Amino acid sequence: MPLMMIVLALSAVLSDQPKAAPPQGPFDSFKEFTATMVGGLLNGSDQVKVYRLGSEYRVDNEKGYTVTNLDQRSTLSVYTEKNMCTEFEGLSWQSFPVSSRFANTTVQRSAGGEETLDGHPCKIETLEVTWENGVTNHWKVWEAQDLGGFPVKIEVHHLGGRISTAYFKDVSLKAPDASLLKRPPGCKKFQGQAIAPARKPAPAKPAAPTTDTAPPKAAPPPK
Repeated sequence: MPLMMIVLALSAVLSDQPKAAPPQGPFDSFKEFTATMVGGLLNGSDQVKVYRLGSEYRVDNEKGYTVTNLDQRSTLSVYTEKNMCTEFEGLSWQSFPVSSRFANTTVQRSAGGEETLDGHPCKIETLEVTWENGVTNHWKVWEAQDLGGFPVKIEVHHLGGRISTAYFKDVSLKAPDASLLKRPPGCKKFQGQAIAPARKPAPAKPAAPTTDTAPPKAAPPPK
């Protein structure tokens, strides 16, 4: 067989080989859902409604709500009482952990056992995530098997020992009402970023959903 034909045949075989999928974040497969979230980046005991429809993610709060565009990495902050809307460049701290994406990272995954959490039979997956800047943190994800693997609990161990924990309950995988995520009229742009506020002393730990094992120990305070 001529050399050129061998090269073409080999190229065809290689092109048919499945390509390795890029590392995925826990929420990458869940583009539509409604849930109640407890905890989050700064922990806390507040229970807030969250909604995702495609790239738009809404989190309710005491004064209004935020809508983060997960693709454009921008945020609308809406204060309903004052009828105000401000647009920021960047992610809202309230969008964690749904806004976390694992593009351009190295992820090592391992099975962490099984557990029933708030009535959901879960498989636990542990992730060692190394980011582009070399920082590594560890994720522990409870994937509810009766919800197609939806992460009903996520525990993130940050550099320095701080732990963020988020619980998701009352999960519906149906698309939320699109009107909840529309851009309000009159939004003004702010030349800055929607960043997390200064960390306050952690309030009382939220009551965890019922589980068949002991809850994790409380995180030590940051140094």
